[in-house]
Amino acid sequence: MKFTITTFLLILAFGATAQTNICERDSTSSYGQLLTKIIDESQSGVTIRHANSNEGFNAKRICQHSYETIDSLNSLLSDEQVEKLFICNNPVLKSVGFIIYCKSNDKAKVINKFRQFLNERIGFMTSSCSDAIQTTSFQQYCFEILNHQNLLYKPQFRLTKKEQKELTNELLAYENEFWKN
Repeated sequence: MKFTITTFLLILAFGATAQTNICERDSTSSYGQLLTKIIDESQSGVTIRHANSNEGFNAKRICQHSYETIDSLNSLLSDEQVEKLFICNNPVLKSVGFIIYCKSNDKAKVINKFRQFLNERIGFMTSSCSDAIQTTSFQQYCFEILNHQNLLYKPQFRLTKKEQKELTNELLAYENEFWKN
């Protein structure tokens, strides 16, 4: 009897923590398989080097055909799991989280979340799978998602000209600070 209870508790404990870090590859859950698919397609082959530190950043991408996968993730991920995507070091996972977050939140919350990205480490994204030449910061990529209708996200709201200008100025200040140092 003790063996059965101990075994049950071990299975319960380890089974419950098997996928606690959404940032890691997971082929066991349906959402983990979808995130892994997006990660596998995200390699652009472009590296950005910072002139002063010579630090290299591998630019990532989200292909336009991934909108179906992101829509599936939208129905599979809880709000808590979407929030956990924002702490991943992978800008693709953060971007996926942002797209899903935009679909289920109002304008004020989305703008606030975007502003939080301006306090984080920079990452780089290419604009699509077909255009590896045009590379932007992850933060700029999220601004474009927020501001322009595309296959990945159709905004439910429009930014006012004042909001666009404020966010653009904050984004420029953020990127200037990065390139200056």
